[in-house]
Amino acid sequence: MSISLALRTACVVWFLVTPWRMHAQADWPAPAPEDFTSARPSLDPEAGAEILFYEVSMDEGGLDAVWTHTVRARILDERGLKHFAKIEILHDRGATIRQVEARTSRPDGTSAILDRSDVFTRDLVKVQNSGLKVTSFAPPGVEPGVIVEYRYRETRARKSFYWPLAFQRDLPVRFARFKLRPAQLFAVNVSLRCLTFNHPPFPLRTDGDGFFTFETTDLPAWKNEPMQPPALATQRSVIVYYTQASATSPAMYWKNASADLHRRMEASARATRKVKALAASLISPTDSTATKVAKLHDHCRSQLSNASRDTTRISPELRKKLVPGRSVDDVISDSLGVNDDIVIAFTALARAAGLDARLAQANDRTVIFYNETLAEPFVFTKLIAAVRDGNAWIFCDPTARYLPAGLLEWKYCGTSALIADARQALIVPVELPPAHLSRTHRVGSFVLRDDGTIEGKVTEQATGFAELAVKNLLDARSPEERKTLLLAGLQRQMPEAELVSLTVENADSPIAPLVITFQLRVPHYAERTGSRLFFQPAVLRKGMPPVFESPNRTRPVLFNHLYEEKDEYEIALPAGYSLEAASSPGGLDLGSRGRFAIGLGYLEKKRTIYYTRDFSWGIVGGGVEHYGPIKQVFDVVHAKDNHALTLKRDESASEKPTG
Repeated sequence: MSISLALRTACVVWFLVTPWRMHAQADWPAPAPEDFTSARPSLDPEAGAEILFYEVSMDEGGLDAVWTHTVRARILDERGLKHFAKIEILHDRGATIRQVEARTSRPDGTSAILDRSDVFTRDLVKVQNSGLKVTSFAPPGVEPGVIVEYRYRETRARKSFYWPLAFQRDLPVRFARFKLRPAQLFAVNVSLRCLTFNHPPFPLRTDGDGFFTFETTDLPAWKNEPMQPPALATQRSVIVYYTQASATSPAMYWKNASADLHRRMEASARATRKVKALAASLISPTDSTATKVAKLHDHCRSQLSNASRDTTRISPELRKKLVPGRSVDDVISDSLGVNDDIVIAFTALARAAGLDARLAQANDRTVIFYNETLAEPFVFTKLIAAVRDGNAWIFCDPTARYLPAGLLEWKYCGTSALIADARQALIVPVELPPAHLSRTHRVGSFVLRDDGTIEGKVTEQATGFAELAVKNLLDARSPEERKTLLLAGLQRQMPEAELVSLTVENADSPIAPLVITFQLRVPHYAERTGSRLFFQPAVLRKGMPPVFESPNRTRPVLFNHLYEEKDEYEIALPAGYSLEAASSPGGLDLGSRGRFAIGLGYLEKKRTIYYTRDFSWGIVGGGVEHYGPIKQVFDVVHAKDNHALTLKRDESASEKPTG
């Protein structure tokens, strides 16, 4: 029996035999006197606050999964207030937050209690098409010297068989604890295991109530660093999970996993008469393998509605059809399926077209990287398809609506994939797509006024991962919401920016290219000092912070993906002003790492500056020892992006700005 079937079977058995348990919350003991007077945390004496204790008790032994979160923290000085002035609990639509309580205790023994009416829940901007919500509250009476405590219950109808638990927080932690009572499984050869990172192994023992406990002390604050490896692998953490323990070695484990995937493919991705007829209508016998794959992939991502996407609208009648085990014929007939249905349908179509197409599973490197010694069920988790093309494989995910065939989401690239095979463990690399496949191209025509205002029209196009990110952000948004989001991004760089008009084309089209056109106006864009104007020709780079701000680094650098940026601007100068300093910042020789080139010209007859910027980044990152050279490249690029030109008012020109 496969692990997935075993877990599903066990879940049904568990549902039938497990009684409902009610757990009354324990009394809330007052803080101990020493909590107010203890020394500052030795790991970070400069911290403005510290977490004295936190616990997450995960009870999945009842009808629902109920997680109880408890936090106790001390505010040391004014810097610590920002961490507790407002508490935000981020959760998806599958979770319900209830019984939110907060208390602020003072050294004199008095306390202030949160009023339940001061707890609010709202929708958050959708990220990657997942409906996110945030429950927020402001603990009362927060000031230096107090102890803030809060707790709440998070309830989910769906349980898990895999629990990644990271101990560190954004403040120093004295004591941290996770407690877990998992759902009992009654399947053959299924056992509970745990894998620790940066911490000694935890014993898997339960207390009298059936909870496994994982606790640690004296945790330094977790400081996010841009472009960092998976957090689980770089901080103190533990993964608890159910697995089948029949394999004796990683090689045997993955051989069995490839065989399980092969059996699933043979049972589900069948080239039926209906599948063959559809495949024949979509391709030509003379098409190359890559062309056939692209045509079939485009059909699946554009014509099959994906019920797993939060933005897909489905009638109640169709939703009733979304039951496990639907056939490919059902998916094609209804033009509807969940993620796995659509991947299986694509694989069946490709097999019907005579291709060596197989189910595969991708490794999410934002969670953990595959390595040859790791044989665990959470390594390869995302169902995809792989089609052989000569000696290479074309990896496809038709559920990634805005990516073409051969391009997986970036988190599944630069690592490996497991491919279905009846006889061997077939694990092959998934290469990082080259930089030119993820390109942002902006063309702008601007007019600079003598009062420092700049205005003009910008057209932006994107491909690959750059296009995916923008489409996922905008596809389900109204025109007004799109304008609000894009303006907010511009104003983070240039606070006075105005978006006069905005047109977004193909934001929800799986295949047509994204085109964004907007009219921009920025008062005081140029600095006006006496008879001179100073302005930055890299208009849409103005106000952008450095990519790497810290002089030091504690973790390796790992870029999400390789990418290119191309800017082409023309800027008409104000009447009565002439260029005084027109030097070009020049490019930068990046060698094998990429390219960076700046073009700057001036056509005196049209009084217009022509600016081009071409940047390509072609390496995935490097170890801590490589941080300095990588940071230096991006610092130099940032400095060149901020290069300013000087205009001087002609002696015969009026001193009054025309505006």
